[in-house]
Amino acid sequence: METGVSMDNTKGRDCAYPPVEILPDDTIVTTTYGHLTKGQSPYIVSVRLKLSELDAMAKRQK
Repeated sequence: METGVSMDNTKGRDCAYPPVEILPDDTIVTTTYGHLTKGQSPYIVSVRLKLSELDAMAKRQK
């Protein structure tokens, strides 16, 4: 799974303190906000993934 997402705040330093939730089906959900795209208004981003997806990404990085 390629995310290709940069979560760098492009304006100032405040871009929240994202919570992490584990759903009953073991899906990991994290949500944050910020000026994540230069020149755009701030917006909210939520990412969902499974631990198995993280494991697969880590194996590809080796």
